[in-house]
Amino acid sequence: MTQGAELKLIVDSREPAGLRLKILSTFPTGECDVQKLEFGDYSILSSGLLIERKTIADFLSSWGQGRLDRQLEGCATESSGNSALLLEGQWTVSPSGFVQIGHQIRGWKVQSFVKKLLEVQRRYECRVIPSYSATTTTLILKALSL
Repeated sequence: MTQGAELKLIVDSREPAGLRLKILSTFPTGECDVQKLEFGDYSILSSGLLIERKTIADFLSSWGQGRLDRQLEGCATESSGNSALLLEGQWTVSPSGFVQIGHQIRGWKVQSFVKKLLEVQRRYECRVIPSYSATTTTLILKALSL
């Protein structure tokens, strides 16, 4: 870390390498660091906000495997209720009412998906932040770190 620079963002070392590099390149030297976080993918130091990033596909997979609730509960506890879910990607509704990512229809009804997002906000007092892409995620993290 550069002398005099104030560390603003910690990126979990398990985040994809390409995304870590993209995020690191948007911050001045010394303002962003990569470390292993026990919970969450990003820690905004100025506000204490702990963020769990999920692509839409990973959100659905984590939910189905039971990992999502454990991860979000850990974030909520670790941050004393100051946590967020950054939901990255685009989705639409298939003609049959299922979540569709690109051309792939997932096995989740839209009603269930939306109810789970509302449950996440209520149960874990967790904000849900939508992100269009990895580039948008980088810009969101930069804005939250100011």
